[in-house]
Amino acid sequence: MQVFKDVDELKHAPAEIRDHLSAILGNETDSFEVSLGGWVCVVEDLADLAEVVTASPSPSNPGQWASVLECPGAIDSVQWVGEYLEFLLCSNNAGGTTYYIPRAIVAQCPNLGRSIEMTTAPSRQPE
Repeated sequence: MQVFKDVDELKHAPAEIRDHLSAILGNETDSFEVSLGGWVCVVEDLADLAEVVTASPSPSNPGQWASVLECPGAIDSVQWVGEYLEFLLCSNNAGGTTYYIPRAIVAQCPNLGRSIEMTTAPSRQPE
C-alpha cells in the first residue's frame, strides 16, 4: 500500500487522486493527519484491504473493527474518483485515513460492493 502523509508526498500519487485532493485542500500545507484526520493510502493489491476497516465488529477479532475482507459494513464516505474508490471511515473529529482502491481490486472484493450499498442506501424514516 502506498501511504502519503502530506501534500508534498502526493506528487508520487496517481494523477486523478492528486488532482482531486489538490482541489479539496487548496494551499494546505499541514500533514494529512491535521488537515484530513489521517493519511491518504492507495491500495495496491487485494491483501492491502486487510487494513481497510468498516464500522462493523470483527467476527474474528472481538473488540476490533472488521476489515472489508472479513465482512461488509457501513462507512462514512464513499465515492468514485476516476478509476479509484475513495473510502473513508471517520475515526476522529478531523476525519480519518482515506483509502483509494483501484476499480479492478474493488471488483475482486464483494464486501466492498456491499459496503457501498450499505453506505449509500436511503435512510429509513420512521412512519
